[in-house]
Amino acid sequence: MTVQFALSKREEEYTFSCKMVKVAKWFEDIDSKNNITKQSTEMVYLVPQDSSQRTLFFDAWLPSYDQETYETVGLLLSPINKPCRLGVRRINADYSEAHHLVLMSPDLEDEISKMISAGKSEITVAILAESNEEKFNV
Repeated sequence: MTVQFALSKREEEYTFSCKMVKVAKWFEDIDSKNNITKQSTEMVYLVPQDSSQRTLFFDAWLPSYDQETYETVGLLLSPINKPCRLGVRRINADYSEAHHLVLMSPDLEDEISKMISAGKSEITVAILAESNEEKFNV
């Protein structure tokens, strides 16, 4: 396979369904008095569900190792219908169940959280061609 062919895979658009997951991530913080406190934050992960589009997407975008993140632009389709920035991650210590997407657009995390709280479990995501990234301000 030539490098050009591999890069052209990122010029394709991929659309697939994702399971929406909220996970508490814990970390330690040191304040000005050197006191260590344990803090948590809610991370929103989108887990692509099995499909041919998911397989093609991971073939083009999945990082080589678990500490690496590739960033891409996608569209969260109905009912949100907004562009977002997503981090593509392999199975790792933060989420060990499946390869996943990290929602990196804080303004959309609340909308996804509300959907999860309302009992919704999936959303459709369209990953845009890499060359479209600069057209969206995410």
